[in-house]
Amino acid sequence: MYTTIEAKIDHGNIIPLEPGKLPKYGKVLLTIIPTKRKKPNWTKIKECIGSFGDDVDPAKWQKKIRDEWNSRI
Repeated sequence: MYTTIEAKIDHGNIIPLEPGKLPKYGKVLLTIIPTKRKKPNWTKIKECIGSFGDDVDPAKWQKKIRDEWNSRI
């Protein structure tokens, strides 16, 4: 069974934010969540993903593609 707790790090020490009994020994999987959020660089994201442009409705495009698939069956 896995237990998830919220904690903070203070000078390298992990301090649980909620009371709870931890085992004396065990293994820990630690995920560090950054305190400062970076704003995404939308220019780089669009270059990687590509874009429909402002004139294309993605839902209509998807329906059109699915209709093309269905017409082949």
